[in-house]
Amino acid sequence: MRMFAALSAVYLAVGAVLSVRFGWLMGDALSRTYAAQAVLHSRDPHVSAIGFVFTPLTALLQLPLVAFAEVAPAITRWNLSAIVVSALFMAGAVVQTRGICRDRGLGRVQTAALTAVFAINPMIVL
Repeated sequence: MRMFAALSAVYLAVGAVLSVRFGWLMGDALSRTYAAQAVLHSRDPHVSAIGFVFTPLTALLQLPLVAFAEVAPAITRWNLSAIVVSALFMAGAVVQTRGICRDRGLGRVQTAALTAVFAINPMIVL
């Protein structure tokens, strides 16, 4: 649990810095945030506004955060809702990778090395 919390915080911090400081926003993540906004703030609000071309899970998970965009516009302006959801899932993937290594009977050094390599992989971090 501590590993999950620590990694979530690190991934959230990296994502927030990339977004707010450097203006680096992923187009696909922005479309998910827009879909979540359409569910809550469109002229005809309904869940099917998310669409089903891509898996709707990420947009559904952003709904509670996007609901606060009226109070804190930075949540959607800097795509922080997508960053929070991604950070939680990335941290969970690292914890799962560690668990897989343990289940396969790898030693501590091998487990730590494989988990670290997965955790710092640029495709996971970004």
